Amino acid sequence: MTETRPVMTDARFEEAASFAHDGWWLTGEDSFLYVPEVMGVEGWNFYGSPGNLSLTDAQRTLMLWSDIVGQVSNGGFTQLIDNYPNEHQMMADVVEQFHWDELDKYFVAAMLEQAESVSDPSRSEPVPLSQDPEKWAASRERLIEHLVRSRDPATKDTEPKTTASNEHTLRYVERQMRQADEIKQSGFLGLFKMKPLQLSLREWVHELHDEDDLQRMYVNSVAIDGFESGGERYFDFEGPETAAAEAFEEWFYTDECKQQSKVHVHEFIVRNRDELCRPA
Repeated sequence: MTETRPVMTDARFEEAASFAHDGWWLTGEDSFLYVPEVMGVEGWNFYGSPGNLSLTDAQRTLMLWSDIVGQVSNGGFTQLIDNYPNEHQMMADVVEQFHWDELDKYFVAAMLEQAESVSDPSRSEPVPLSQDPEKWAASRERLIEHLVRSRDPATKDTEPKTTASNEHTLRYVERQMRQADEIKQSGFLGLFKMKPLQLSLREWVHELHDEDDLQRMYVNSVAIDGFESGGERYFDFEGPETAAAEAFEEWFYTDECKQQSKVHVHEFIVRNRDELCRPA
């Protein structure tokens, strides 16, 4: 059995159990996860992998709590739900471990709003473009033609359009864009900066953008840039409201919440000391 708990003296444990960066929540990750005993395990930070399952329950709790903090602080509750689609139930279980009434109240309300259930969460998603194959094929060709034309500086738009026909779709796309940094790196700007070499412009577009790239660019263009959709059901999607998610974020970002984390997460660490470290 792989030993993943670091060795700590009583004094070191007390220091580790209370440590939090200035202006941040107490997470325990620096003290109990970013240690050789854990980081030396292959796959320790991939949920459900053999390496991750070799960690103790308390270590996995602090790991997911750290991810909750990082995701919400970076992009909000909806980003957390979208980026961790297979961990919704695990997140609810983690929240319960802290015996923190306010966190439980706000988290459960946001989860019910965004995933319909806490015990069996299910995130609603748009109908994939691939399920409207004929419409998507036609739209794909129009997009490629648009990309080819936009290669010519004399014909590219100088003023971006900002209209969007579906606010829910726009919010969904914005969340997807946060997850896909490659959009920024391989979008329209790349077409202006790179040279097609010996390829035709159409061949070059295919070389530069794979199928996922083209789908993301198409959805982005329809929702944000005013590009005409081909009538795919994807754009009929109306995601959940975000009032509870926004309430969670408003409370979560407060100094009071950060201070409370230093109480409740510290108490969790103390209760589970044997799972987090070995005595020196």
